[in-house]
Amino acid sequence: MTVTKFARRVARPAGLALIIAGLAGGTAAYGRGIEMFPRSTSHPGHLAKKKPKKKSSVGPRGPKGPQGATGPQGPQGVAGPQGPQGAVGPMGPGAFKFAFSGAPVANDPEHKVLPVGPFQLGLSCLPGTKPGDIGFEIYVTIPASVQYVQTLESLPESGPQAPPTINSGVEPAIPTTPQIDPIENGKSAETWATVMLTNPATAESTWLEIWYGATTGSSASCFISGIEI
Repeated sequence: MTVTKFARRVARPAGLALIIAGLAGGTAAYGRGIEMFPRSTSHPGHLAKKKPKKKSSVGPRGPKGPQGATGPQGPQGVAGPQGPQGAVGPMGPGAFKFAFSGAPVANDPEHKVLPVGPFQLGLSCLPGTKPGDIGFEIYVTIPASVQYVQTLESLPESGPQAPPTINSGVEPAIPTTPQIDPIENGKSAETWATVMLTNPATAESTWLEIWYGATTGSSASCFISGIEI
């Protein structure tokens, strides 16, 4: 694959892919010091008769016996409701996010969205030759030769979804190379790419996920976003 082919595929009109918490209370104390009838006396006829105390027929309590064996375990109770999902954690070490979005501007300069690494990207969003058209321009730089495995997936604006395309090879070092592709008014171009790059000398790998494209009409814009690990 040449950079030209990759850049053209990047800019090719396609469809969507990729997809980012008063109770007023009181207690009443009963006053034992207050007597309602302090001078009153009890009439003898009204005195309560004391009943003879019954003798208990129960003997003294014996010593405590040994503890019985433990019974079988009961069935497990119903599981409680699942708690809310926690926040998404940070990206792993070495992950680098990049993004750009902008409306078409005449003579729009290169926006270096991925300025370092074995595969570097820039983007310009330009007006097209016809009203409402967009010139989607992408810049690719490869500082040193790399091995690559690339997967591209697009969702067409109409018709059935085509399967992803996968290709691999060795790409030589290439200086910054711009490629532009016109997108007609009323059309859109959105593509999802996954690229695995390997340095042949060190066997060190870099992984990229990229979402890029453009939309036309009243809210025309070009965009690119992704992560590099």
